[in-house]
Amino acid sequence: MTERRVMAAPRTRSADISPTSWNAESRTIEVVWTTGARGARFDWESFETVDEELDTRSTAVRLDRLNAGAPVLDTHRRSGLANQIGAVVPGSARMQNGQGVATVRLSDRPDIASIVSDIASGIIRNLSVGYMVHVYEIERAPGQRPLYRAVDWEPFEISFVPVPFDAQAQVRDAPESSPCILRPHPVQEYSSMSHTRHNTLGISRTADGQQPATEPAPITNDPVSLARIREYVMAASEGAYAQLTREDCNGIILDIAERGMNEHEMRETLLGILASRQRAATSPAGGGPREIVDRWGSGSATYENPNFHARAIEDALYARMSGRAPTDQARAFMHMSLVQIAGQIAERAGVRGVNSMAPGDVLNAAAWNRTRGFDNGAYRGGGYHTASDFPDLLTGAGQRFLMDMFAAAESPLKLIGRRRNARDFREISGLELSGFGTLSEVLETGEIKSGTFKSRKETYQVKTFAKMFALSRQAIINDDLGAFGDPIRVMARAAGETEASLLASFINNNPAMSDSNPLFNAEHGNLAGTGAAPSVATLSDGRLAMRSQKDLDGVTPIAAAPKYILSSPSYETAIEQLIATQLSANQVDEANPFAGKLTPLVDPRLDALPWYLFADPVNAPVLEYAYLEGHEGPRVEMKEGWDTLGTSFRVYMDFGAGLVDWRGAYKNPGAVVG
Repeated sequence: MTERRVMAAPRTRSADISPTSWNAESRTIEVVWTTGARGARFDWESFETVDEELDTRSTAVRLDRLNAGAPVLDTHRRSGLANQIGAVVPGSARMQNGQGVATVRLSDRPDIASIVSDIASGIIRNLSVGYMVHVYEIERAPGQRPLYRAVDWEPFEISFVPVPFDAQAQVRDAPESSPCILRPHPVQEYSSMSHTRHNTLGISRTADGQQPATEPAPITNDPVSLARIREYVMAASEGAYAQLTREDCNGIILDIAERGMNEHEMRETLLGILASRQRAATSPAGGGPREIVDRWGSGSATYENPNFHARAIEDALYARMSGRAPTDQARAFMHMSLVQIAGQIAERAGVRGVNSMAPGDVLNAAAWNRTRGFDNGAYRGGGYHTASDFPDLLTGAGQRFLMDMFAAAESPLKLIGRRRNARDFREISGLELSGFGTLSEVLETGEIKSGTFKSRKETYQVKTFAKMFALSRQAIINDDLGAFGDPIRVMARAAGETEASLLASFINNNPAMSDSNPLFNAEHGNLAGTGAAPSVATLSDGRLAMRSQKDLDGVTPIAAAPKYILSSPSYETAIEQLIATQLSANQVDEANPFAGKLTPLVDPRLDALPWYLFADPVNAPVLEYAYLEGHEGPRVEMKEGWDTLGTSFRVYMDFGAGLVDWRGAYKNPGAVVG
C-alpha cells in the first residue's frame, strides 16, 4: 500500500471533566478532552470496519487552535454565536501523561446561567472534542481489523453534551472536510491480498477533487473469485445498518458467484443490498417509531443529532396523520405548522434569514422543490440526502401511515394463502415431488432409490399496480396535513381491495388447473354433490373428502385437515353459531365435534351461497401470493411538480397470486338458509 490523500470529515470523541476543579471566581474548570482510546468505526472510504486510535504524544497533536482560545460549544452547534458558552483559556491546552488537558472559561451570560450552574455542580459532565485528522498511519495484520492511528491531528473545539459521542461518531454539521494522508505503517506491510484491503471501493480523491497519482487496481470484466466475494460481503456485513446474518451473507456470496459478476457489478449489488436494508430500517411495515440511520450511524438522543431530530419530526407528522399518541421526542413538534417545521429544518441546514421569508420560500429552503424524479428517500447515485429533508420526512411518515391503513384493509383471504417473495417479474412456479410417499429401505450394499422433482405446471407472476395523487403547495402552506393523509388512507384501501379482488376471483371463478379440470371439481374430489348450508353433517362430509386426498403418487394420503371455513356474509351468523356450540354432557348424540376447531373467515366479495373449507396453507397450500422482494406491501414515492406548484405522490404495489394445488380445499355449493 502506498501513501495517498483523501478528504476526511471532522470527528468527535467523548471526554470528561472534573467538577471539583470549578473556580467560581474565574468561572474556569479543568477538562480532560482526550485519552486517545482505541475505538471501532466503519470506514466508507475503504468499505471496512477499522479501529481508530489517537496518538497522544505531544509531537502528534496540533494544539495551536486550542491554545489560541478555541470555542467551547453547546453540543457541537456552530450555527450562531449564541451556541458558544465559553472558550479554552489561551495556553492551557497540553498533553500530559497520555491525556489531553485544558482549562476552559465559561461565559457569564444570563441566558446560559442554568447550564453553567449544572456544569459547576457536576450534573453536566460529559464532553466531546471535535478534531481533524491530517495523517493516518495504517497498520494491517492477518486476522485483525486495520488500525488507523492518527499521528497528526488537530483539535479545534470542545463541547458540553448531554450524551457523549462515541469513538465512531462524526460531526455531520461540519463546514468542510479536510485533506488527510493515509500512510502505511512502516513496519507492518503485508503483500498478500488476503491480508489487505486496498481501498476496496476505489474511492480516493485529493483536496482539489482530482484522482491521486496512485490509482486503485483497474477493474476488469472477469468474474470475481469466491475469496474476493467473501471478503467484500463480510466487510459489508459489519456496517452500522447492514444487519446481515451469516445466512444472509452465504446467500449473497452464492448468488454473486453463480451470476459470474465482475468487480463493478458486485459493488453495485452490495450497495443495493445495503440501501435496501436502510430502507427497511427507515420505513417499517407498521406504526412504531422508526430508527433513522444515516451514513455516519450516530445515535445520540438529543435534538442536535440530525438523526434524532429527523426521527422526532417524522414521528410527529405520523402522529398527526394517524391520530396516534406522539412519542416523547415528537411532542415538541406536534403544535408546529408544516411551514414552521420546514423553517427549522432550513435553519439547521445553514439557511439564514428564515424568519423573514415568505412561506413558499421557506419550503424551497427546506429542499421542498429539489429537482429530482420520483423519490422514496433511499440511496441515490449522487450521494446521500440529508436525513432531515422535509419532503423525505413527510414521505416517511406517509409510508408508515400507508402501511397502518393497508393492514386494516387486508382481506381475510390472505390467511388461506401461502406467502412468498419474488426476486423479479418472471413467472413463478415451484417444484412437485413424486415418489416420496415413504423412504425406501436400503439393504447392505444396496442402491438408494430416487424420487422425482419436476416443475409445477401452475404458474403466476408478480405485477405492478399503481395510482397517483397530488399535494398542492397551498395545502402545505395552509398546514392541511389531511390533504396528504386522506389520499394515503384511500390509496391503502385501494391496495387492499386490489389484493382481495384478485384472491376472491380465484374462488368465485373456479378456474381450470393444469389438468384442465376446474379448481373445485368432482374429478378432484373436493366438490359436494349437493348444495347445503353448513351443519355438522355437511362439515363432516367436507372433512372426510379432504382427509381422503392422495399425494401425486395417488397412494400416499396427505391428511389435509380443515382449518378455515370461508363464506360470504350470508352464512356468517349460522357458522358462528355452529362452531361455537359446546358439547353437552347429557346430549352426547347431539354433540358438535367441530366446536372450536375451525376459524371462520368472511369476505363480502365471495358469491352468496357457496361455502368452503381450507387446510392450513403451510401443510396443503391451494392459493399462493407473492410480493416483489424488498417491496412487501404498497409504497409511496414523491416527485416535485414543475408544470404546477405542488408535489405528485404515487402509491404502487408489486403483487401477484395464483393457484398451486386443489387438495387442500373443499367447496359446498350451499343453499338458501330457512
